[in-house]
Amino acid sequence: MGSHRRQRRLRDSRRPDQREPAERRAHLRSVVRARDLRRRGSRRRDQRARQHALRGTAARYRVAQPRADGSPLHARRLARRWRRADRCHRQRSRPRVHRGLHLRVHRVPGAVTTELRVAKAHAYGNDFLFVEAGAARFNNLQARESDLARQLCARHTGVGGDGLILFELRDRGATMTLFNADGGPAELSGNGLRCLAALIARRQNLRTGDVVTVDTTAGTKTLELKAIAGAQYTFRAALGPPAGIRQAQIPVLGETVTASVLSVGNPQCVVLGPLPDQERFNRFGPALSKHSMFPAGTNVEFAHVEAGDRVRILIWERGVGPTTSSGTGSAASAVAAAAHGGATREVDVIAPGGTQRVEWRDDGIYLTGWAEVVVEGTAYLT
Repeated sequence: MGSHRRQRRLRDSRRPDQREPAERRAHLRSVVRARDLRRRGSRRRDQRARQHALRGTAARYRVAQPRADGSPLHARRLARRWRRADRCHRQRSRPRVHRGLHLRVHRVPGAVTTELRVAKAHAYGNDFLFVEAGAARFNNLQARESDLARQLCARHTGVGGDGLILFELRDRGATMTLFNADGGPAELSGNGLRCLAALIARRQNLRTGDVVTVDTTAGTKTLELKAIAGAQYTFRAALGPPAGIRQAQIPVLGETVTASVLSVGNPQCVVLGPLPDQERFNRFGPALSKHSMFPAGTNVEFAHVEAGDRVRILIWERGVGPTTSSGTGSAASAVAAAAHGGATREVDVIAPGGTQRVEWRDDGIYLTGWAEVVVEGTAYLT
């Protein structure tokens, strides 16, 4: 506008036809330049008006769509303010991909007090949760491990599992501490031991023939990796020799039950004979598991010798209840069947979740079966 006014002050009073050609050309250039400036200025004002109108409604769109270089500085600053506000008011986890599914967990700010990395694995449906002991110590959870086990193992409000294993990894090995779903400590789980070995094999890319060594409350156990089929890892575990094998007459619920009592790293009570129906199983399983004869409680198996090399079982696990499988329960049932039921010392033990192979040799019990890691992720504790 100022240029236009200066052009008006400098305008010649003579008519165009009275001017010399060079003067006409200069006048024409000044008029064209002034008109062009007016047009360009109007376009810039229109663009600024549109930008101001869209500023409140399209700020998120400007955040999502990068603006071209040379855009107004105030628009770029506005976009940055929206980004900062968005990060403050919406917490987002990293995207996770598991078996082709893209997962993103949104959590409410202030509701989560602890984030904990958790892995879950199972053997024939007998499932366990795994937390690195260092992470538990870092989050000051080691003083309330029993509470942590109950919270994580809860089927409807937690991750869900038959037990929690705190572990520390090393090359082709680990140290483990086991807690049952009710929070009580346990010495050993054959399936939990194999699940931990599967987790080690998965993380360390082990191959068939490799040996994994795990330190447990019941001693050091070794497992040989026999096969890999997809996500399933098959191991032959050396559980050591059984101890304290004897038959006992146990008065319970108004009856006297004959049972084989022994230890395979943890206490076992095996009732040989035809398998009970569901109602009898639900009554006698917990009654025997918490019987006064076993101050620390015991695992209970009802075992039926179907053939010399085949035993079928039902399991009531101490601190858990009915389970689809048990590694040490299968081992104990095989030993009891061989010692008191006429079975051979190498048998297939069939549980509701599947069949495991048990060998009772002079140097101890060998248990063969598979395990697979289901998922690894983050649990949010409140």
